[in-house]
Amino acid sequence: CTPATSFKTPQERGILYEDQYLQIGLQSQYTRGRGNIVLYFGNKHAGAQLTNVSLVQTVQSPGVAMTPGPMPAVLEPKQQLQVSIGLTCLGPFTEAPALALNYGVAGAPALNAMQLRLPVAMHKFMVGRPRLWAAGMG
Repeated sequence: CTPATSFKTPQERGILYEDQYLQIGLQSQYTRGRGNIVLYFGNKHAGAQLTNVSLVQTVQSPGVAMTPGPMPAVLEPKQQLQVSIGLTCLGPFTEAPALALNYGVAGAPALNAMQLRLPVAMHKFMVGRPRLWAAGMG
């Protein structure tokens, strides 16, 4: 089980993680120092529940406050659901926040925690300013 490689650079949407049972898609948007990430969880298996599902912040970036929404503990076969994560830029940062993902299949013990680094970069929170031209310049 390895994270999908579609996030080599911070993007606004794509696949964050995928294995034979679970796919996690991501969509993000940023406005004036705040961001929102929606994680889309999909149980790919047609006959087995994903149980003991948990998502816990493991790496806290001092420049980013993260507020995750509730995560259901069970995903039914072929079920899809969304979990929102609110972000607030508090100051400069170089390391993106990370989450630990745990889950089991059909009641089996949860797999070891897999670390998922969120594609969050400081420039996403920045707002451009109009360029002011000096007097006499065209």
